[in-house]
Amino acid sequence: MLSKAEIEFLKRPDEFNADYAKVLRSRIKSKVQTLREEIVILENAGIVVTENCNRVTENCNYEISSNQAALINPSPGIGAPAGIRTRVHGSRGRYT
Repeated sequence: MLSKAEIEFLKRPDEFNADYAKVLRSRIKSKVQTLREEIVILENAGIVVTENCNRVTENCNYEISSNQAALINPSPGIGAPAGIRTRVHGSRGRYT
């Protein structure tokens, strides 16, 4: 997740001095790279992280893999730690 300063930098980069902007840019690039690597891991586990959806007709591809089903209806002891909400593709905005 991006920090508040990183988000503000993305919105208004001209308001940051050059040295701090360089630090923020580096942090953001590092986080984006980590996110890319984690997306590959999620996809390899069968969790769809992108949505193929035509918003005009609401014709969406909501296939649910066995891994996603486990996230939607976790068994005791499986799923996100207490206090962490996860959003599963196809849940139409609902959190588990």
